[in-house]
Amino acid sequence: MRKLIGISSQNEKIYPQMKRKGLFSTKEIAQTITQISTFTESDVIGVLDAVSHLIAKRMADGYSVKIDNIGIFSASLGITPGRPQKTSQLSSLNIQINGINFRSSPELIGATNDSLQLQHSKEDFASSSTEFTKEQRLNMAQQFLENHERMTVSDYAKLTGLVHGTAAHELQFFTSKQENGICPVGHGPTKYYTRNQL
Repeated sequence: MRKLIGISSQNEKIYPQMKRKGLFSTKEIAQTITQISTFTESDVIGVLDAVSHLIAKRMADGYSVKIDNIGIFSASLGITPGRPQKTSQLSSLNIQINGINFRSSPELIGATNDSLQLQHSKEDFASSSTEFTKEQRLNMAQQFLENHERMTVSDYAKLTGLVHGTAAHELQFFTSKQENGICPVGHGPTKYYTRNQL
């Protein structure tokens, strides 16, 4: 359980949050499936790779792609970073895929819920660092983007010591002011930040 603190202590709320154990990789998926089927590890990896390429191709053709019991994938467009922003100057060369939207199926949510076995975590959630001021963190982000083409929320969280949610909100605040020189690109999990070229 985690505390969400509002403007005053009277607004304090408690909500459940899952602690991630790590990343379950394609190789681990393949190894698990081989234990409950007649497929080899190479077979599973080959099928997953083929499905990945087919999803990408059909989304590029303008389709939403539905995989039963998993969900629906669809692509969203955006303007290529550094390209003209005015409508009169836009062409197909200025447009790119800037995010993939995923809507999980009710079956996937239900199956996950059926497998859920909860227990209290023995570790506390990390708290946001107060080592740096907001101005210092802005300067750190600007310097990071001088040396890197893009920055994710995770990059910013590691850089500043902020927890992920706080880092995301602060980056959103920074990008609302053009003079800060930070520009958001994309949406959802694929969102990242670049130097503002305008």
